[in-house]
Amino acid sequence: MQFTGIKAVLFDLDGTILDTAGDICAAACHAVAAAGLPPFRTEDFRSLIGYGIRSIYETIVPAGTPKDVMERALAEHLRYYPEHCTEQTCFYPGAEELLETLAARGILLAVITNKVEDTAVKIVRHYCAQIPFREIWGNNGARPLKPDAQVGEMACQALSVSPEQVLYLGDGDADMRFARNVGFGAVGAAWGYRSRAVLVENGAQVLLDKPMDLLGLLAE
Repeated sequence: MQFTGIKAVLFDLDGTILDTAGDICAAACHAVAAAGLPPFRTEDFRSLIGYGIRSIYETIVPAGTPKDVMERALAEHLRYYPEHCTEQTCFYPGAEELLETLAARGILLAVITNKVEDTAVKIVRHYCAQIPFREIWGNNGARPLKPDAQVGEMACQALSVSPEQVLYLGDGDADMRFARNVGFGAVGAAWGYRSRAVLVENGAQVLLDKPMDLLGLLAE
């Protein structure tokens, strides 16, 4: 499958460009311990990433935990994680090369994530300092979050492109629904935190096994 007339490629962050699970999990382990809560199973932690940090705590905190205790754990995570968000995080193989190649071809690049925006910006600037991202958007308390089409429409305005000129690469169900809601090409990152079946069920038009495979989607 190929897409014609593509001028911009937008990216999810966690599970797509960078494997951030180690740092997020370490912060969660710290936060639940600080709040006096029992440890949680870390084996399946990757499957929890992508729905927002509150949803993670609603899953890992034991049922019946007083709300104020959960809120204390969540607040500690939000304090601790930004200070430790670049300790275990790393590029997926080929992701940095893909970004560099797209930039060299004049493709507009941006990140749209549901991660807290200040933290997303810190991580992207740390790992992708040489990549000319036009926008790095996350949860800033003002813009809507994926899969709301409005944030995609705002991105089109910021980049002066139309939806059919955009590919969105992400690893989650919300990413694929978001892309289809806006009219972007919906490209699933099969190396990320969701299964191939979940990506297809939520609207992925094509699945990639490696980041550099995206180049094959761009018609000359």
